[in-house]
Amino acid sequence: MMDRQEVEKEQFVRFIRMYEALFGLSVVTYCVMGHHFHILVEVPKRPEVLPTDAGLVALIRREFVGH
Repeated sequence: MMDRQEVEKEQFVRFIRMYEALFGLSVVTYCVMGHHFHILVEVPKRPEVLPTDAGLVALIRREFVGH
């Protein structure tokens, strides 16, 4: 059985992966400790055309809701 701290660490990693998918980031490496974390993120070049609000909602639904 996992303790609360391990459960919270796993949830934090799920959030990291969610932000990768949502914002097109690439997490190169990370280390989650009891009271803090370290993360190295590669941020892609800004796209020429930014998504519309409707496009962002569609992305969220596709990636996280499954619709």
